[in-house]
Amino acid sequence: MSNDVFKGTKTYQGENSSMHGNSRMYGNSIMYDSSGMYENSSMYGNSIMYENSRMYDSSSMYENSSMRGNSSMHGNSIMYENSRMYDSSSMYENSSMYGNSIMRGSQILRGTQSLHCEILTIKRSDGYDFAYWPDADGVWMVTAGCMYVSMPDAREHWYITRRGTALGDETMMILDWLEQWQASFGRKLWDERPTFKGQGE
Repeated sequence: MSNDVFKGTKTYQGENSSMHGNSRMYGNSIMYDSSGMYENSSMYGNSIMYENSRMYDSSSMYENSSMRGNSSMHGNSIMYENSRMYDSSSMYENSSMYGNSIMRGSQILRGTQSLHCEILTIKRSDGYDFAYWPDADGVWMVTAGCMYVSMPDAREHWYITRRGTALGDETMMILDWLEQWQASFGRKLWDERPTFKGQGE
């Protein structure tokens, strides 16, 4: 700990958690387990960090947001309201989560992407999590591990690399299902996003 600051009588930092740089805790925010805050990161309201979750740079958490597992926040990323991060999910740059949004597995928010609902994830038999959701420009992208590609590019990649294998057949079934879900439910879910609550409102 260096210039860490606690504001409010109900902030709590567990003995294995750590704060570094100019990180800040306000209100009823809580840190448990081996969670850590670095640089200019900040927590407000009833926000909570568990396990090995990490905050870096100028990232911030508000209200009832929470982080678990190995999840991480970077850049100017922001979590509001009842948003949740699990597993190895991560946020970068100016991305944001709000409402009842949920990230699981190894999902990533980049750039100015804004999440307001749960990202549907399908786990392949070898453990990779697949998801299909729009980027900041509204283009629907497939995510799986380090892959972040359009549906045509995803099909080409796994056709070339897994053609004629059981894992390749399973992957094509997952991609088919994700496209069907998007056509039936996904677009409507994303088009009905609530009004964004800006910081300090």
